[in-house]
Amino acid sequence: MNIQTMTLNTLTELQYQEIQELHRRCEAADGLHLKINWDMIKHRHGEEPLDYLAYADGRLVGYLALYVFHDGEAEVSAIVDPDARRQGIFATLLREAGATMRSRGIPQFLFIVDHQSASGQAVARHLGTRFDHSEFKMRMPANEAVQDGAGSVKLIRASESDLEDMAELDGACFGSPFAAVSERSRRDIVHPQRMHYLYRREGRLLGKINLNLIEPGVGFIYGFGVHPSQQGRGVGTAMISELIANYRERVDAFALEVFGENRRALRLYERCGFRLVSQDDYYSLPVPAQEAGR
Repeated sequence: MNIQTMTLNTLTELQYQEIQELHRRCEAADGLHLKINWDMIKHRHGEEPLDYLAYADGRLVGYLALYVFHDGEAEVSAIVDPDARRQGIFATLLREAGATMRSRGIPQFLFIVDHQSASGQAVARHLGTRFDHSEFKMRMPANEAVQDGAGSVKLIRASESDLEDMAELDGACFGSPFAAVSERSRRDIVHPQRMHYLYRREGRLLGKINLNLIEPGVGFIYGFGVHPSQQGRGVGTAMISELIANYRERVDAFALEVFGENRRALRLYERCGFRLVSQDDYYSLPVPAQEAGR
């Protein structure tokens, strides 16, 4: 099999569609949820090469994506055509991604592997990765939403003038670096299909919650946080209920992702009507300082 690879800063619409088709073939063959951050790969900023494609006879047979949220690691999702596996395609794309990460000084891969994928889990073991954490994807039909607390808090639409407060809240909730969060939010908040909402009381920002409407029929909740001083008081439930009440007529379902270790958040989402649909396991691996034989 003659394999040709491409390393790209941005994807064309045709390449994006080819990746979607490859993803459909892989999911149908494996019967699994294979995570790709579709919105991220479609709207790359073109600053660094983050997409790696492999073609055989003009057909896309392999794809690897890097997602860099901070300088300490890059998340990795990868798919290979079921008819083209065991041909070294993933290893080739991973070497090219490793070269990019070394040039940027990013020290660690973080592989995203479906919990039910026997082949994905086997590859993670073969590479000598270390388990880092699990992430649950949850979903709820809009017409089954539990709306306890809806109307008890008022959500206001965020603007660029709120970015500093939002970054400080992320730091308090998640320990996120101020500069990285602020810049990411600055790009995100101007997106026409991403809605950012805040809960303030007496001028103080106590909670934030975002909704992504890019996937047709789905409202994806993300960036949700309640100040530690207000947690356990029903504020989070009320914020989610209010957001759902405002959008339940516009979408068919709501979805979100949550760390498996975050039991408090899991219980909160379950009370709101969300149910587990899939689990992704994350495995870390240091980027080799130099490829063997080079």
